[in-house]
Amino acid sequence: TAMDPTVMVVAQADLTPSTAHTALASAVARVLESPNTRVIEAAGKSASLPFQLCESVTTEVMNAFRQTSNKDMQRREMIHHARLAAALVAKPAVEREELMRQLKERVCTGVADSATMTPLLLLHGPEACGKTWAMAKLSTLASALPGCVVVARYCGTSTWATSLAHVLTSVIREISAAYDKDIAIPGAIDDLRDAFRMTLCLATAQRPLVVLLDGIDKLDDCYAAKEDLSWLPAGQLPPHTRVVVSFTASNEYTVVLDSMRKTVSMAAEYVDMSAPGLEFACTEGDITVLLKH
Repeated sequence: TAMDPTVMVVAQADLTPSTAHTALASAVARVLESPNTRVIEAAGKSASLPFQLCESVTTEVMNAFRQTSNKDMQRREMIHHARLAAALVAKPAVEREELMRQLKERVCTGVADSATMTPLLLLHGPEACGKTWAMAKLSTLASALPGCVVVARYCGTSTWATSLAHVLTSVIREISAAYDKDIAIPGAIDDLRDAFRMTLCLATAQRPLVVLLDGIDKLDDCYAAKEDLSWLPAGQLPPHTRVVVSFTASNEYTVVLDSMRKTVSMAAEYVDMSAPGLEFACTEGDITVLLKH
């Protein structure tokens, strides 16, 4: 396709009848002429039987596409969330100066100090109260800190930001790459949770870490992501690490807030974003730009 290179699998097996073998060789020759072709040889004893050959070839093809696709999707995901944050901050709400001052102090101040250890910071409130804008603003402020690694995900805004497994996978990859570590991505969700917590320990005084997860109530229902919040770190975070999570909570919707109080340590710090005073300065042109985005 236009996005991925052609993958041609050459199965080294004794194919019969000979006409089929000749046809396969001819097809291989044509595909090899393409500059985008990658050749993978599926060989071995298992290739002698039709069913096992098929299984071997399928595995090789899937692995080849997965390696290419994962890197490409990771890059696109990082670009998507960076652009989204920039767009949000570029068209800001009228700031709650005191609230943002407190959030900045809570997230950015002392993050490079090894003696400062903090719990989760949880922003909650009804729809359209400014949670996502505040998260985008925090992302911008943290990015200005020397050496700071900032990883932000705005849940529900892309395919890879909808599933808990995808969100954890992409966050783990981005953090491990930032610290030049090769952390294997496990397949089981419980192992993914453990790997996520492990990456939070990579932060150093020279390279502190800020992780922002916005709108976790937008995650799909797989893995009970909104009811079982054990995937979030409980208690005090590792030194030089800040984790901020936002979610919708109102009189009509309390699922995540109730789950948070049950499964996350009470040491977590809650910030109610529903306080009055946040007004939006949106013109008709601003709305058009947002709709196009």
